[in-house]
Amino acid sequence: MKIFITGEIGVGKSTVANMIVELLGKSIAGFATVRVENGFDIVDLKDSVRAPIARKNEKGEFTVFLDGFEKLGVEALEKAANEDDCVVLMDEIGRFEIKAGNFTRKVIELILSNKPVVAVIKYEENPFLELVRRISAFHLFKVTRENRDRLPYDIVEFVRKDWLQL
Repeated sequence: MKIFITGEIGVGKSTVANMIVELLGKSIAGFATVRVENGFDIVDLKDSVRAPIARKNEKGEFTVFLDGFEKLGVEALEKAANEDDCVVLMDEIGRFEIKAGNFTRKVIELILSNKPVVAVIKYEENPFLELVRRISAFHLFKVTRENRDRLPYDIVEFVRKDWLQL
């Protein structure tokens, strides 16, 4: 089971993804990116450890810190790969990690694995996202303001009908 969630900025993609995992009633492993005052951090969902991945510079442009992806992000995904009976949550796959080779390889490895994955995919085009969308059979759902309250329930109903092992 591979569920990809996409949609415009601020529409509620992360909320929908987290609600899906909660409704499935499984343990969770993986990562989340969280907005901080001047950028973004990556957070390991198993132990809440966080590291910076992007900060705005004086010009208002983002400076990317690959170490956050390459260390904490890889560790979080390795924990997810090794944990039994969990749903892997990747929130969000986007543009900052394009040059983080070990991290992007681990994302691809988990998407190609037999583990259930719920991933928030940035609503844009770039080479990494195009690869992610090409490599695996997945179900893509677009979150909108109109469907965001009902969508998690609809997705879980869909998942339970097609993958009774969950």
